[in-house]
Amino acid sequence: MPRKHHQKWSHIKPVAFPSSLPTLAASTAGSSSISSSAPTTSVNTLLSRLRNSRSHHHHDSDPNPSAVLPPVAPSVPPNLQYLLGTPLPPPPLPRPRITAAPRNRRTPGPPPPASWLAVPAPSASHTSVASLNGVSPRVYHSYLPHPPLPEASSLTHLTLKAIAREFDFHTTWDKYYLPLLPARMKSLLLLYLPGVITPARLLALFPAEDGEEDVLHLSLAHCSPATLVPIFRPPAASEGSELVESWDSAPPAATTRFPALTHLSLAHPGTEDAKGLLKLLELTPGLTHLSLDGWAEGAVMEKVLRGMVKKLLCLKWLEMDGCVVSVLEGEEAAWIGAWRGVETIVLVGAPEWKAKEFQSTVRAARKREGRGAWFEVLVG
Repeated sequence: MPRKHHQKWSHIKPVAFPSSLPTLAASTAGSSSISSSAPTTSVNTLLSRLRNSRSHHHHDSDPNPSAVLPPVAPSVPPNLQYLLGTPLPPPPLPRPRITAAPRNRRTPGPPPPASWLAVPAPSASHTSVASLNGVSPRVYHSYLPHPPLPEASSLTHLTLKAIAREFDFHTTWDKYYLPLLPARMKSLLLLYLPGVITPARLLALFPAEDGEEDVLHLSLAHCSPATLVPIFRPPAASEGSELVESWDSAPPAATTRFPALTHLSLAHPGTEDAKGLLKLLELTPGLTHLSLDGWAEGAVMEKVLRGMVKKLLCLKWLEMDGCVVSVLEGEEAAWIGAWRGVETIVLVGAPEWKAKEFQSTVRAARKREGRGAWFEVLVG
């Protein structure tokens, strides 16, 4: 059988020429057709004309011709610049600064729920403390401002409640982890612990060899002040510590283990020890809020009050038993002197008329002397 004839087609892709090249080629072709005696133009001449046409086209469209090609200055070797007296070449243009995007330092994994991180607003009343399940009854009748309490449905509340329920177990098996809790969590855990805060329980949270610079609130009701004095003392300096070259560069000695403590509750002590209370208050000079509810013996408070005035110069809020109001009235010099900054006194169980009479007496004295903050007496 005869073979089929397949016609082969050759596809040639057209080449795009510059706009000036066809004109140049047409003019060349026309000149060659008109006069065959004209010399043939060389390739170098065509390329030079093409470059010139491109350069002129660029200069016409760009309003700033100097930005197309930078001027080229003749270079001179550095060792000949001094001999020839040529000016120094201009410095190179600064390179664009490339800054790396900051890394997002976050904890790996999904973000925690908002309820874990949200801090509730501080509550001025003491009823919110009693509404929490697992909170010790010893704070039910205290008006001392406490740290913000977590919500009853939050993970923080459930965790603190579980730790307080088995706190003796945790002091044995988690004794290396309890001191690592944040200062706010330690203060809240003291509110959740049932029963009396013994020195052993307190040392489980605040070891004697560590300083606590972030603790603001401590609720130590039903504790004896004398047993708390060793815990509040700063850790003793080690005997083998290195000596500094000059006494000017020596760090100041710590006077207390809780330098930032401002709120302290010593309500309903085990024993009303005036001497132990004064020693303890000497180690807490920065207190602004103090609860001494339950110190009912007037003779003891009469001894303590004058010593308290000298040691607590930053005091602004004081809670005491209502039966010692006569002792407070007898210290008129304190309310216009060292305690002129005290703004609120809470008298638990005092008659209303007695509290108003004490309030009027202090206000009149401060107005007469022309110094002192606004004074208010509340009945608890």
